[in-house]
Amino acid sequence: RLNERMYGALAGLDKQETVDKHGIDQVMIWRRSYDVPPPEADDDHPYYPGNDDKYKDLPADAIPRSESLKDTLDRVMPMWTGDIVPELTNGKTVLVAAHGNSIRAILKHLDDIPNDVITGINIPTGVPLVYTLDAETLVPVAVEGAAEHLSGKYLVDEEALKAKIAEVESQTKGASEASAAEEKVNDGGEAEEKVDTDGEGETAQETGEGVEQAQSDDAGAGDQVEEEEADETGAEGQDKEGEEEEESTESTQETAEESSTTGGDDVQGAEGEQPAQSADQDQPAQAEGDEEQEKS
Repeated sequence: RLNERMYGALAGLDKQETVDKHGIDQVMIWRRSYDVPPPEADDDHPYYPGNDDKYKDLPADAIPRSESLKDTLDRVMPMWTGDIVPELTNGKTVLVAAHGNSIRAILKHLDDIPNDVITGINIPTGVPLVYTLDAETLVPVAVEGAAEHLSGKYLVDEEALKAKIAEVESQTKGASEASAAEEKVNDGGEAEEKVDTDGEGETAQETGEGVEQAQSDDAGAGDQVEEEEADETGAEGQDKEGEEEEESTESTQETAEESSTTGGDDVQGAEGEQPAQSADQDQPAQAEGDEEQEKS
């Protein structure tokens, strides 16, 4: 009567295996709904109670193949009313050592806990829970420090109780989160990966290209500035060379006039001293000097 809830075909599987096989949504329905049982266990299932010698004298319809929490409550209540209540009415203190769901069923009965609330109450392992009942009605008497939704009080400090309850919660939560993450990858991972690649990833890539482009633009701007500076320098050089050329031309003319009496060799020298703008212009300048020499 106080056995743990019979999980049917799910019996023997750990929580993660169950999630892997049936999916997190379906598993949470089976685990947290009040009246929805898992699939039934077959006769050859290793955990079917009908194959246990302890129950060989029970009729087949008394042996559960699968149970919801409601079914577990229905199974436990005969034990409560037939064995526990008589002891309580005789003034005895009764210690009930059972399992999470069979104890949960008793608590639902004692505190009349709603169906949608009882499924969310976790029973910590190995922590005594003390109920004080009215001697005549056996209705729970609320005590100071009672647990949430309950009239009973756990015999452990609050921090230790939270840690114990967290352990129970993590058994399902860990499997749920792991499965949810796996389903996310299996069912939507490619799409989400694509979103990352085409969304933020691409934005980051574009941002990087933008930075490179900006750097390139800055470098280009720098080149342009250098070119402009070079152009200005070239223009100044050309102006300077133009001025020097004019001065040289005037000097050449003056020298030519003076050389009318001395010959053309001095003109050749004057022409040779004229600054050339480039190597390409040296030869024409030389040719021009030769011409003037011939004329002279």
